[in-house]
Amino acid sequence: MPDNPGVGTPQDLELLLAKIEASQAQFKQEINSKIESLRSQHLDLNSVFRVERKNTAIAYKLVALLAFCVSESSHRPCGAPPP
Repeated sequence: MPDNPGVGTPQDLELLLAKIEASQAQFKQEINSKIESLRSQHLDLNSVFRVERKNTAIAYKLVALLAFCVSESSHRPCGAPPP
């Protein structure tokens, strides 16, 4: 039995340190992988929002054009040459 219960031998401590370092390296790799995944998802979301902003801008322009055509339709058909 060891003189101090609960205290390992130097070999036990080295083995424990190696296990902790391996676990830490694996954890670091998993975290880095998750961070990269979040970065790529963020980039994908940015492209989606960019497309949506373009679609929204086009929609507003079409609404403005439609409003103009409707207001002009009381006078003449939209696209018809002026009298």
